[in-house]
Amino acid sequence: MRVQANKQTLLSYRKNLQFLSKSLELLEYKRELLINEIRKVSVHADQERELVNSSLKKAFEFLLLSYMDKGKTNVERISQTSLPHFNIRIREFSYMGVVLPQIEYSEEERERPIDYGLFDTSINLDRAILEFQNTLNVIFSLASTETSIFRLINELNKVQRRINALEKIFIPEYKEIIKKIEFILEEKERSNISIIKILKERFG
Repeated sequence: MRVQANKQTLLSYRKNLQFLSKSLELLEYKRELLINEIRKVSVHADQERELVNSSLKKAFEFLLLSYMDKGKTNVERISQTSLPHFNIRIREFSYMGVVLPQIEYSEEERERPIDYGLFDTSINLDRAILEFQNTLNVIFSLASTETSIFRLINELNKVQRRINALEKIFIPEYKEIIKKIEFILEEKERSNISIIKILKERFG
């Protein structure tokens, strides 16, 4: 890169270097916050996965018991009458410039509550249905959490690339240019001093 070696250019490059250095500090701070947030959200995701697995295990245990009570064919027929109706709404919020989702799940109120004995159902089947519905709520929450982790990691990678570019390319390049300009200006100053000295000796 060819630049004019004068004081104005030197001041301009020094100012730009300060800006780049400040940008690097802010990006490093953002990187630290993102890493901490990813760790926190990952712990939450692990807890939700455990909850999903535990809830599904209970639901299938009740389902197997209901098969024993009423037979698989009857249970499958009866379960069709208990299908839930629910609404899903996705909200978004921003964290450090990253848009994160929040899935809101709500089940429509039934016209009548589950009635043990209705259509010759069983308490185990009703428990299985309720457990599956509870699991569904956690699954939606887990989907939000895992999407958030993916987007946060994506942003972290972008930030790291910018940090690398500043540390390895732009800041070293600006420092080298400033060093060269300073050297040229110092040489010019020494040359001017020498000329002035010679002139003084001749005409002083």
